[in-house]
Amino acid sequence: DGDGFSNLIEYSRGTDPLSHASAPSLEPVIEDIGGQRFQSLTINKAPYADATWTIEASADLETWLPASVVSDTLTQLPARTPLDGSRSFMRLKVQLLE
Repeated sequence: DGDGFSNLIEYSRGTDPLSHASAPSLEPVIEDIGGQRFQSLTINKAPYADATWTIEASADLETWLPASVVSDTLTQLPARTPLDGSRSFMRLKVQLLE
């Protein structure tokens, strides 16, 4: 549908892979928590999807580590990573369960 998301991402997020208008949102935000700054990303999950979700963080786009998961519910996966002044990137990895 031309929105840049794979069918797997769309399936796991509950959006329509045939409609550009239903593209899933993946926008991190900056939060101040207890005097520390964090980059946070909350993923909405499709409760029926037979998949696993991992949010990863990187400072250099080469080394990726799991971000700290705040909570993991049936329909949401919020995660965050501390900001230490350097660059920070986040990505979502989705795998189908076998």
